[in-house]
Amino acid sequence: METLYFNVPNKKIKYCLFAHYIVSQYLTKGDLKVLEEKDRKFNFQQNDLNNDGKSETFISFSGPYFCGTGGCLSILLDENMKAITKFTVTTPPFYNDKASKNEWSIIYVKDRNKWKKLTYFALKCTIFTL
Repeated sequence: METLYFNVPNKKIKYCLFAHYIVSQYLTKGDLKVLEEKDRKFNFQQNDLNNDGKSETFISFSGPYFCGTGGCLSILLDENMKAITKFTVTTPPFYNDKASKNEWSIIYVKDRNKWKKLTYFALKCTIFTL
């Protein structure tokens, strides 16, 4: 039986669920061995990006392990906490437009002081510089 994590009203509970996902399913044992306290931080934001009534979740990591000069690692999860895609150099927050392409909201994120437009295409997000 699959556990569903959507519709959790309390932000602290959601944070704990996402932390559990990160430690148990996303990071490797090797990652966990080398992560320092300053690397064990993340933020999340949720939006319904594909108009199905269920929120997708952006998890944005911070700290030197996940970030470089261009930005930080972020992942996008579906309502069942399955990874849809990852973004290797982003600076949150993510802004979703009311406009859509391929039945998914167009997302905007700032990268190196330029706005990037992210669109959904064939199970991957593609990035275009504006």
